[in-house]
Amino acid sequence: MDDPELQEWLRGGLEAWRAGEDLDRALGLSGPQATKARDAAIRRCADLLDRHGALSTWAKAGHVEAAMKHYESIVWPRRHSLPKRLADTPLKAALHEWMTMETANGVRPIRVQRALYEILRF
Repeated sequence: MDDPELQEWLRGGLEAWRAGEDLDRALGLSGPQATKARDAAIRRCADLLDRHGALSTWAKAGHVEAAMKHYESIVWPRRHSLPKRLADTPLKAALHEWMTMETANGVRPIRVQRALYEILRF
């Protein structure tokens, strides 16, 4: 693992867990932290889908919605049989993080362009 940010996140989370905090909360994978992580994943998806910055926020939200629907219906159901392909591109990694935050941590699902727009506009 050569990602310093990931290493720091894991190190801090494990230290908090050893100090007695619930692991999900220590890693920021529940409550407000999980919502922030989901929103960050959505923003990464939008940035990856609009590398040149040419799309409006509304258009980006539409592209993110389409990518999410594709990932959710095609890739996510096969997550146990195709684990290597779940996050083999930066976009898939961001989509995987989004799905993980929503399914494992009780974060309110975001599926429609309007709600995605509200996240992306700030």
